[in-house]
Amino acid sequence: MNQVAVAKEIADDFIKELRAAFNKSLGNDPLTNPEYPKLITAGAYDKCEAEAKEYEDRILFGGKGNRETQKFEPTIIYPVTTNEKIVNHELFNPLLPIVPYEDDKIDELIEEISRREHGLSLYIFTRNKRWAKRMFATMQYGGGCLNEVCVHLMVKGVPFNGVGHSGMGAYHGHAGFREFTHSSTVLYGKTKGNLSLREHPYSKGAEGKMRLLELFER
Repeated sequence: MNQVAVAKEIADDFIKELRAAFNKSLGNDPLTNPEYPKLITAGAYDKCEAEAKEYEDRILFGGKGNRETQKFEPTIIYPVTTNEKIVNHELFNPLLPIVPYEDDKIDELIEEISRREHGLSLYIFTRNKRWAKRMFATMQYGGGCLNEVCVHLMVKGVPFNGVGHSGMGAYHGHAGFREFTHSSTVLYGKTKGNLSLREHPYSKGAEGKMRLLELFER
């Protein structure tokens, strides 16, 4: 996840609900919650903390961490524009930039996103299924969900993959077997009775060779 785009008209309500959801699921102090995961390495923690510090004047929720445990709070950063560094690379941390847009200018936002590197996932939240279907059909991304997140990774038997910058190839089920299996072609020849069609001199017995080629082409 590297950003959430929200219509400016409902951004305040969205942030209010998001803060409540974080508190409900993780408690008032997620850093002491044993179920709250840590960043994978100290280096990943340092990178997260440094990027949070760059945007500390726009942090509306969270923003603190514990380097010893490598945990960093879920952090809401708002507002963020579409051309800032933090929304133009994959984060792999609990920083969540929120990009506001004017509802009647959503096509401009879609066009801007389409010009970037293609994301691993595209999550759309809307009651307009026809519009969502058009977005899924025209944008490039690894996998997606409508009114849901991440669950597409768990659907048995369908491939999970990225595209371009977010990764190539696919895995899960048969797609994974094909992706991680190298197919080799091996031909067994003979030391006797080989045809000389591919050997020099081509002029020697050319007429007979042409007849054989014509026979093979039938």
